Amino acid sequence: MINSSIINKYIAKDFLKIILNTSLIFFCLTIILNLFEEINYFKDHDVGILVPTFMAFLRVAGLTYNLFPFIILISTVFLFTKLIHSDELTAIRSAGISNFKIILIPSFLALWIGILIIVVLSPVLSAFTEKYYNIKNEYTKNSDYLAAITVNEI
Repeated sequence: MINSSIINKYIAKDFLKIILNTSLIFFCLTIILNLFEEINYFKDHDVGILVPTFMAFLRVAGLTYNLFPFIILISTVFLFTKLIHSDELTAIRSAGISNFKIILIPSFLALWIGILIIVVLSPVLSAFTEKYYNIKNEYTKNSDYLAAITVNEI
């Protein structure tokens, strides 16, 4: 009989690797797309490439934060697809570990990662977003990027 803690560590390690890779892919894609948007916005202003790049990095941190539930979902799908295609899921079940225990490992990891992101990254990303809008308002003519509360609370 295989020790279940070894299997738990293996699944947790694979899940964390997949989350990291998926996060990096989403981060790179949003950087590229947002960089083009910022360059397009600043084309009429006399700024170098550093200001749009800095603005893209400030904005992408918040966007990645908003995309993180989807990153976890996609990472979970990739994890179980990997386990099924490599027949590791069958081997794990034949070692005496139930499907429920297999699902609990990524669930607890996703919960702890979510708590960590909310507690640690939320204040930092809030400061990044405020900095982004303050810089953006310096270059806008009609204050489109100012936050305003209307009758609809928007």
